Amino acid sequence: MGEHMGLTIIDTYPEMMSLIEKMGDTFQKPAWEQYLEDISSELLLKVTKDSSDYDYENEILPVMNLLLGHMEKIEKAHQSFLTIIEDLDIKIMTKTGSALQAQLVFYIGLCNGAGWVTTLDGKPTVLLGVEKIIELNWYDKETMTALIYHELGHVWHNSVGSLQSKTSTMGEKYIKQLVNEGIAMYFEQLLIEDFNYYHQNVNGWLDWCIAHKDELDLEFLRRLKTNSSAQDFFGDWQKYKGQSDLGYFIGCKFVKWMLEKKPLKMIANMDTENAYKEFQKYVEER
Repeated sequence: MGEHMGLTIIDTYPEMMSLIEKMGDTFQKPAWEQYLEDISSELLLKVTKDSSDYDYENEILPVMNLLLGHMEKIEKAHQSFLTIIEDLDIKIMTKTGSALQAQLVFYIGLCNGAGWVTTLDGKPTVLLGVEKIIELNWYDKETMTALIYHELGHVWHNSVGSLQSKTSTMGEKYIKQLVNEGIAMYFEQLLIEDFNYYHQNVNGWLDWCIAHKDELDLEFLRRLKTNSSAQDFFGDWQKYKGQSDLGYFIGCKFVKWMLEKKPLKMIANMDTENAYKEFQKYVEER
């Protein structure tokens, strides 16, 4: 555990190794619960509650047992983590003009996500679940950098006053999600220092997005206007015309367009009604 100016780093790697040695090749929940309790009793409750809707035998246990068989991948993930956090505060300060107060926790969760933005002991927190990072093969430095920067983008957004949180319609829900992910994606690009970078860009993803940009913008606007679900634009398990995560591309392009007229903090504080009006203008002016 250590403080890096604004960031507090909670690295449970030594405890993780002891836990894995104790369990052998089969996941034992009581031993894991004690490991998490030793980090934070609130964390144990939070993680357990979040995963309570999962099918433990079929969705959780196979991932946890997979983790135990990949010690070399855990080591690589940890080395990536250590490299990324080095001078991370300075990078954030340089790029945004202020320190980011948050905790970064490298730990074994219960399939709660490779990256999860939440609060822990009253502090904004990014939980980095090694079990999901290994399952998704996201342990290399580039992929973990993108993951951490993106989640910190959400923390930054929350810290400056996020887009109005109440959503009563499907359209409000998805314009909010579009701006939230667009800002996090922009923050990721800002820290990576490449405004054409998208961590989703595998197998020609970005070229496909660019080629279909007008269609994507129009389709997303149609969903907003008709209060239809746009869930297929978000999440790697969802697809629109065979492609995942398209909302990140649409949102990032939209945020960059707004940045030509107003500062990022102002965009971060827009209400859903103004965000919708801006998106409509953006599509019409394409």
